[in-house]
Amino acid sequence: MRVLLVLFSLLCSVAAAEPPEERARSLAAEGRKAFEAEDYALAIERYEAAYQLKPAPGLLFNIGQCHRKAGRYDEALGYFRRYLDSMPPQSQAKVTEEVIAEVEAQRYERLKQEAAERTRQAEELRVAAARAEAELASQRLAFELSRREAPPTPLTQRWYL
Repeated sequence: MRVLLVLFSLLCSVAAAEPPEERARSLAAEGRKAFEAEDYALAIERYEAAYQLKPAPGLLFNIGQCHRKAGRYDEALGYFRRYLDSMPPQSQAKVTEEVIAEVEAQRYERLKQEAAERTRQAEELRVAAARAEAELASQRLAFELSRREAPPTPLTQRWYL
């Protein structure tokens, strides 16, 4: 047990002794591995931790890509724009602007699909409400008909005549 405690304290002191720049590189490498494994939540976590230690603009682009792959287009656009605000080289800025255009198109398509789905659901609800209303009207009519008295028997058909 004591050996484990000593080992744990040594590991903690080694981790604490690691310079922030090295730790940031290590976290960025973990983020890259998570991205390649399509674990975008973990990749975002690692890249953001690396950015906190060393605010390298390229990490903003990487975080944006993670959000994009995860389908969170608004967050992705925010990170890509922050990356552009960092004044990257012209070639990278051009690529980022193209990526932004693609993300905006993907976001628009998703919004269109969501709107179409909501329209379809609203139509289904309207049809269901119309059916329920028709069923209720039918039940009211049946009730009204059952309450009416039977017409009187004509005199010629009465038993006593």
